[in-house]
Order: sequence, then structure tokens, then C-alpha cells
Amino acid sequence: MLLSQKTSYCIDTMRVKQHSGLAVLALWQQTLRATTAWIVANTVDIAIPVIQAIEVSRQRKALSYLDDRLLEDIGLTRKQAENGFCKRFWQK
Repeated sequence: MLLSQKTSYCIDTMRVKQHSGLAVLALWQQTLRATTAWIVANTVDIAIPVIQAIEVSRQRKALSYLDDRLLEDIGLTRKQAENGFCKRFWQK
């Protein structure tokens, strides 16, 4: 019966005393690479929506500073602009 990779990793970790120093170092390097990859992947998944929400908030705030002439240039009325910049970042 084949052991899963996770089970094999746990068994290798428990038998660390039986390995040479280089084998222990290689095992720790493998663990560090896997952990770093997991952290980077999850950080990106969280960071992108946060950055997008900040940008939407910034754009809505900038909209509040435009005068009626500039709003007309981009095809919005004052009422439409107020409806946009009064929304919270999570509202569409």
C-alpha cells in the first residue's frame, strides 16, 4: 500500500534522527518552499480584492470633487454623481 505524500512527509519528519544533517536540511528547505508558496498564493488572493476596493473608493471620492461642467463632460448629472460617491466600497 502506498502512503500519501503528507503521511510520508510526517513519517520522514519523525525519523529525523536517523537522517544525516544534509537530509534534515533538505527536508526543512522543502518545507520552507511549500510554506512560502502557500503564503504567497493566499496573500495574492486576499490582496487583489482589497486593492480593487481601495481604487473604487478613491475614484468615488474623486468624483465628489468634480464640478457640474466636468460631470457633464463625462455624461453624469450631479444626482448620479452623488449616488455614486455616497456608496461604500462594498456596494455596487
